[in-house]
Amino acid sequence: MKYKVGDLIYDTSYECLGIITGFREFDFSKRKDEGDRWGYYLKWFEDAGLSVFEYEYKISRDEDKNILTVAGIPF
Repeated sequence: MKYKVGDLIYDTSYECLGIITGFREFDFSKRKDEGDRWGYYLKWFEDAGLSVFEYEYKISRDEDKNILTVAGIPF
């Protein structure tokens, strides 16, 4: 698991901040790639009712800004 509850995250598509509120481990014992073994529940500050779930491989760290980022799909 790379990230923890309380880590800040920024959605680059919607340009909003959120926080990791929980995580879940999936038992993919035969997989070599750990990227979809962990999933994270994200809560966005701008919309108090919106929580989403993302797999670890969809989350990255912006080294310049030192914050986690995710690119949501803008509709």
